Amino acid sequence: MSEDALHLTFAAKGSNAEPWLGEGWHHAEDDHRWTDGLASVIRLPAFKPQPWFALTLQCWPFNPPGVTQSATLNLNGVEIASYRPPHLPPVAFVIPGELMRTDGENRLVIHHPDAASPARTQQGSRDTRWVSLAFQRLDVQPLDAPLHVAPRLLPQTPAPEGAAAARAVLAAFQSLGQRRGLGRTQPHCEAEPLGLLSFASVLPENLVKGLRTRFEGVGDVGQLSFVTDENKRFLIGRHALYGLDFQTFKLAGETDVVDLALKEAQRLATLARRFFEQRENDEEICLRLGGFESPGEALALHLLLRAYHPRARLLIVDDPPAHAPERAGRVIELRPGLYRGYFPVATGPEEWLRLCATVLAVGVDADAPGYGSG
Repeated sequence: MSEDALHLTFAAKGSNAEPWLGEGWHHAEDDHRWTDGLASVIRLPAFKPQPWFALTLQCWPFNPPGVTQSATLNLNGVEIASYRPPHLPPVAFVIPGELMRTDGENRLVIHHPDAASPARTQQGSRDTRWVSLAFQRLDVQPLDAPLHVAPRLLPQTPAPEGAAAARAVLAAFQSLGQRRGLGRTQPHCEAEPLGLLSFASVLPENLVKGLRTRFEGVGDVGQLSFVTDENKRFLIGRHALYGLDFQTFKLAGETDVVDLALKEAQRLATLARRFFEQRENDEEICLRLGGFESPGEALALHLLLRAYHPRARLLIVDDPPAHAPERAGRVIELRPGLYRGYFPVATGPEEWLRLCATVLAVGVDADAPGYGSG
């Protein structure tokens, strides 16, 4: 029987990967499973015909001092990727549909020739296993369109004129954390959308975790703590489960922390419900500042958002690459609905308005395909 998609989890609790694993795996642990030796095999099922597939890996490398892991992915005898696994998963690869069998087993071999033993590389360790990659999750999802082989540079759109037009542009974006630059621009234009991750920072891996779980438990008051900001003026909240740091706008020394924790827990739970309602209704373009540097990581985040709405759009903003400084302030399209912008040289309101207006001008073609099931 052919499958539409496959989602495997490798941790001991709730794992469903065991029936699909071939040689080259250690026993499952609390939240991951290590590869064993120099190669590991996953026996994927047959899939229904699709133009493209996205293979997303949630794993991290064993990199003790002096050891750097590399990996090569081989599908049905064809090499599909060779890369250095990042410490901040996930990473995604686009596979042409003709490489995926529709009438028999698909054999995925992960070669990891730099496997090492903790006992030989870490002082005091008695772990004699040969390990390379710790797997948490693997997803195979259908795509109607691939990432662009070459990025498409979007024509710049002028910054809108007038306060009302500026507010309309900026209000079309919802933050996914890390507010450098845009965080100053939206309040300046009186266009600050209320959102779970507004005035907040969250690491890429914790953002992925939150999107997968709908930020389950974000309203747990027992997970909250507070510290003062760098100026010792305001209290900064931290949610331990998601490493979510957020501004409370409450003065340190003048606030009952116990009462604040109860109110913030309730506020976070309410904002989380609203955040996912917005995602399901595709109300704004999601914007992430920093992280998800590789095209595969960007694709993985985009697919998570499209699990909530098939036409979700995402803008990821990074520093311009060293080899192309002229991209500062410009936007490229990686695939329909997925854009990478580059921080402007100057970060005033006009530069940010131009960047956001460029993405907003692309629009959404109502007759376009959904570009994958998410």
